[in-house]
Amino acid sequence: MINIVKKKLEFDDELKKKIEFICGFCNTIPTIINGNMRDYTDLLHLIILNNLENTNAKLIRMNIKQSDRLI
Repeated sequence: MINIVKKKLEFDDELKKKIEFICGFCNTIPTIINGNMRDYTDLLHLIILNNLENTNAKLIRMNIKQSDRLI
């Protein structure tokens, strides 16, 4: 099941570059308005974001440090 949580995200330039890299791989351009991408994206990108969040949650449960979770 997909659980969509809407909240403003504040992120640094490094994360923005990673998002742009992933979107470049998908041959699309990210739209970031007021830090919330979910309101302006399509289903494919919502699924990708959800997948990234789930992977991150699993790594957190495995006690992987944030610095080691970054690509």
